[in-house]
Parts: sequence; C-alpha cells; structure tokens
Amino acid sequence: MVKWYLKLDSNHKVLFVLSFLGAVVFFAMCPLFFLRGENNYPLGAVPVGWLLGSLISIVSFYSITKMSEALTKMQGGTLTSAPLSLLGSAVRFLLYAAGLVVSAISTFRPEWFGGFNYINFFSLAGALLPMLVIVLVVHFRDIKRVSSNPSTSVKEEEKK
Repeated sequence: MVKWYLKLDSNHKVLFVLSFLGAVVFFAMCPLFFLRGENNYPLGAVPVGWLLGSLISIVSFYSITKMSEALTKMQGGTLTSAPLSLLGSAVRFLLYAAGLVVSAISTFRPEWFGGFNYINFFSLAGALLPMLVIVLVVHFRDIKRVSSNPSTSVKEEEKK
C-alpha cells in the first residue's frame, strides 16, 4: 500500500489523505449514534455532519484539480475553459453554502425542517477545515523530496 501511495501524484495523495481522514474520524465517532445529549439531542448528528463535511471537502478539492487541469490545457489560446472554471467556482461555493446552511438549520432551528436534527453544524464546519492543511503538507513534502534529490526529475520518479 505504501508503494501505491508513493506512486500517486500530489493531487491524488491529497484526495487519498482527505478520504482516509474523513473515514477514520467518522468510524471513530460512530458510537455516538447510540447516545443522546441534552434535551434529547441525537449525538449521531456529529458523525453525520463530519461525513457530509468530508464529502463536500473531497468534491471541492476534486473540482479544483479538474478546473486547474482544464485551465492549463487551453488549446490555441481559446477561453472555453474560463467560463467552466467560473461555473465550477460557483458550484463549489453553493456546495459549501448549502451544506453549512442546512446543517445550521438542522442544529439550531430543527423545527424548520419538521424536527430533523441529524446534521451537526460544528462537525460539518470542522470537516471542511483540514483540506488546506493537508494540501500544504502533502505538496511541501513532495517539493522537499524533489529538491533534496535534484539529480532525478519528476518524470523519473513517476516511473519508479
């Protein structure tokens, strides 16, 4: 598994780490499904919020990588990728907003959803935060690895 991970490019490493972190934290919080908090609040909302936030984070990073690939592969100087990148940014913003608004209503005003309170706002917001740190750590590690061994190029390392 380590060899498989080392063969991945930086963006796929970030997707793997985001997915792995989301799954590990979700499974660690699964016992909360059987507990209730104050005012009979279901603590199972915490892992559901984390899972939804992790999925939003993964989809967002995937869309960022696909947009950057499309923008760098512009052929003949055409700007067909620019409107698609704007659309992707708008969809990503709406995805963040929808997740946060639905979880906020579910946490603070569940009566608006007919008593549905199974998505926790704080765990969803917390699951959105690790993406930046993971991206920075993975990319800086790859840059350090390549710069510490200048005799090999990136193409040669991908062949290994």
